[in-house]
Amino acid sequence: MNAHNFRQKSLTITLTFFVALMLIFVFSPAIAQTEKAAEGTGQNLPKSVEAPKSVDDRDLELRLQRIFETSGWVPELKVEVREGLVFLSGRIHSEAKKTWVLKIIEQTKGVVAVIDNIEDSRSRAVLSPVQEEVGSIIDKAERMTPYVLSALIILVLFGFLSYYGARLSRRIVDTKTRNVLLSSSVGNVVALVIIVLGLYFALRSSGLSTLAVTVLGGSSFVGIGIGLAMKSVFENYSASLMISMREIFRQGEWVRIDDVEGIVHSVTTRGTSLMDFDGTVITIPNSKVTDATIRNYTRNPAMRTDFVVGVDIGNSIEAVRKAALEALKGVEGVQQEPAPMVLVADLAPTTIKIRVYFWFNAVKHGRAGIRSAAIQCVLRGLKDAGIELEADSREITFKNPLALGRAHTIDEKAQANDRAPGDRRNSPSVSAQAPAEAPPATPSEIGNIKKQAAATAPPEKGENILET
Repeated sequence: MNAHNFRQKSLTITLTFFVALMLIFVFSPAIAQTEKAAEGTGQNLPKSVEAPKSVDDRDLELRLQRIFETSGWVPELKVEVREGLVFLSGRIHSEAKKTWVLKIIEQTKGVVAVIDNIEDSRSRAVLSPVQEEVGSIIDKAERMTPYVLSALIILVLFGFLSYYGARLSRRIVDTKTRNVLLSSSVGNVVALVIIVLGLYFALRSSGLSTLAVTVLGGSSFVGIGIGLAMKSVFENYSASLMISMREIFRQGEWVRIDDVEGIVHSVTTRGTSLMDFDGTVITIPNSKVTDATIRNYTRNPAMRTDFVVGVDIGNSIEAVRKAALEALKGVEGVQQEPAPMVLVADLAPTTIKIRVYFWFNAVKHGRAGIRSAAIQCVLRGLKDAGIELEADSREITFKNPLALGRAHTIDEKAQANDRAPGDRRNSPSVSAQAPAEAPPATPSEIGNIKKQAAATAPPEKGENILET
């Protein structure tokens, strides 16, 4: 037997027991009264009765009624006398009181016999608490029915008002801004206020004014408690409102939030998700996003980058500058406005550190690729111009002069062999060479990351509140 069948059978048994109990409660007094009457008739019926004529039935009945009313013990007892026979009916809740009543009647002059039709109160005593409770519930339900109906009508009315009030408030906000999250939040707040007012008026109409005031007063304390318990949740939610209202960034833009750099994937009511250039999705809580330093590289696609090149100190700085600027003109993607710059970054005993700055479109070209192409072109241009680059300096210590002389001789021979075909600095073959073609600049990684972000499932559940 499965659990469902067991529950059904248990419910059937319970209902059957309840119906049987109610039938006993309804019909037991009548059955007891009938049986008692028959029993009383059989037991108390005398074989021969001599009814005294000296006592009137009416006087006897009045006398017994006055005795029982004066005692106050049997308020539900009814007495009737006919031809000297005393008929008893009603209820007596104590067996001792019943014995006392019968004794009083037997001692009264003029009584021929007693017909006992008194109801058996034992079944009543068992079911009386249930009967009283059910009756009390029914009475309260009858009295509360108008109040409950009025409260339901008020709640339904305020439910419709909250629905249409929320829709109207959203439309009003939508006319001012296209922020979906803001309009939804305003609509929810308006609906909540109307529902709380409806609950207050419903309780007032039900006669529960004290409870209505308690609900309004307690709701503020409940709100404070919930706010303290869910502090971080509300912080992130309010921060998401600020992000969507101020439009700090949009979906697909290249941003840097503190130390995290990547393409904006989505923003929910809890956090902001970025996909970095390694393809990793990183989620940052919105409360930290609003407090962080944000760099948006997409709003202004023009980006500047630089690199350093070292040349021999014997070279002309002006010649180096002209050669580098001329080489940058052949690099695809390098912008001439703003113009590139070649500046001296540092000096050393044997070298000059030259820093080259240039601008490019970060949306179209990747920073690493265009920087690599620029370095290659500048290096080739400097060599074509006969500019010597810095050489690694080494310090050599000799312990014996003979070794120093031999090393000097070997070094001179090596230099002579290197210069044998002619000095490269003045060699016409090098200067007459056609410049090699500049390496192409690689496209920007942003497009690839955007495609990956679009194909990636959201890192957490929730509606994206950003506009693309």
